[in-house]
Amino acid sequence: MIDVVLVAVGGAAGALARYAIARAFGSRRLGSPPAILVANVIASIFLGLLIPTVHGPWSALLAVGFCGALSTYSSFSIDVLELGRRRIGSAVGYSILSIVACVLGVTLGALVGQAVTG
Repeated sequence: MIDVVLVAVGGAAGALARYAIARAFGSRRLGSPPAILVANVIASIFLGLLIPTVHGPWSALLAVGFCGALSTYSSFSIDVLELGRRRIGSAVGYSILSIVACVLGVTLGALVGQAVTG
């Protein structure tokens, strides 16, 4: 039961962080392509750091809760759809940039996390 509470608390914090990032980009809705990209990359880096370093309750709080709420595949998908309606090239470019940046982010985070843990 404690894991459920930890996921909820981490999720609330991650959602608030995503909202703050959207506001920092001046978005009037829940996000914009640049804000969602930044949130997803930050979540990927942080998740990469966490994988080799935290386990158990900390994993529920930070990896599942916080990173899960900070990153957002659904908003990314909506952004791709909206960009595709205007310019298909922008949608494809944004998709490729997002995937590459997030994979590089999680890789970088994991390498740093492994270096820290020895």
